Amino acid sequence: MTLTKLTKRLTPEGLVEHLPFLRGALRTLVSTARHRRGGVGEGEFLLPAFQIKNGLACVLPIFLEALKKGSGHVREQAANGLGEIVLITSVKALRPYVVKITGPLIRIIGVRFSWQVKAAILKTLCHVIDRGGIMVKPFLGALQTTFVSALTDANARVRDRGAAALGKLVKLATRVDRLATDLSTNSVNSSGGVQDAMLSALHLVLSSRGNKVSAPARAKVVAALATVLTTTSGETAAMAARALGCACTYMEPEELDALLNDLVLAPSVDDEGVLVSATVRLGRALALKSLAKAKPDAATARMNELVTAVRDWIEDDAVAVQSAACASVPLLIVAAGVASEEEQQEVCGALVNALVEALQDGSSGVRKSAARAAKEAAKMCPAALTSVLPRVRPPPPPPPTRLLPPVVADLFCLLPHS
Repeated sequence: MTLTKLTKRLTPEGLVEHLPFLRGALRTLVSTARHRRGGVGEGEFLLPAFQIKNGLACVLPIFLEALKKGSGHVREQAANGLGEIVLITSVKALRPYVVKITGPLIRIIGVRFSWQVKAAILKTLCHVIDRGGIMVKPFLGALQTTFVSALTDANARVRDRGAAALGKLVKLATRVDRLATDLSTNSVNSSGGVQDAMLSALHLVLSSRGNKVSAPARAKVVAALATVLTTTSGETAAMAARALGCACTYMEPEELDALLNDLVLAPSVDDEGVLVSATVRLGRALALKSLAKAKPDAATARMNELVTAVRDWIEDDAVAVQSAACASVPLLIVAAGVASEEEQQEVCGALVNALVEALQDGSSGVRKSAARAAKEAAKMCPAALTSVLPRVRPPPPPPPTRLLPPVVADLFCLLPHS
């Protein structure tokens, strides 16, 4: 009550001046409650003063005033402070203030400020969504626009926080077709860190609300991801493959069969008889890994063709293609077990033979990938590996000889003898 009356008597400029002291005092209170004897540790802590009716009214004006009228550094501190307040306030006590907090945050992030201010606001908005949940639904459109805009920011931290915030927000949305198709289209038309941010956000959207994406929209998303897979490499291609795996989870058998024909099992040479590029081959191998993990049944129906493709990729001259193919081996062995134990044994024998060859490859990266694949296969289906284990196990070391090595023998001759 006293603090509320004090904040009402101070001028806006006076309120901003007290922001560092107030934030420091709140952090001290929370730290003491966590780390004193019998404290809550890293568990949830709710500040008792903020749980009473109008408890936030005593400090909220100071943070909001600093957010609206402070310098760049002060705005960053105010945004971070608001996030800290949200974390120590219960859902019930926060409900009357969600609109008062969310509105200014959205307005300020739209202004040209430093990346530190944007990153702090995005972090706080994540806390507001986590704590407020359905209460932020009136801001759904504005928040979505804000987070998608953050994906194109020049700073990596802003992009990462924008993707994370979008992944939280989409759980409240009922329609995600437009968002999913926009993200997939942008992932094709962008590059570098922005492309990675688009793919990361798309993966979060599909993993959270992939069941809400309609078949036509999903077809556009899959086509865009296939384009990214066959035109990029490295972590970007891996991110596209993860997003494709999430999409495969909700695809019908006809869609999965078309994906296998058009991407994974497409001809290895073009119309002129030239072998497709290593980038395309890598994209196909990564797509197979994601599809086999998400939908083993789809891989079972085309197992013979897939085993042939994986064996060809393991013998590829590109290390990345070989490593991606090795990673698909344990997934295909598991998928073969869906049909019958006999087929699993047959597939296991064929693929382990290829792994044995990869274990002798000249590239250490390929050897590591093959060893990791053999280990994962043994964990996922040990019975299928029992019969072929001798081919993977390294040969025993030679028996020790009792004869002294020549150098030791020469040194022994130099010792004085009585």
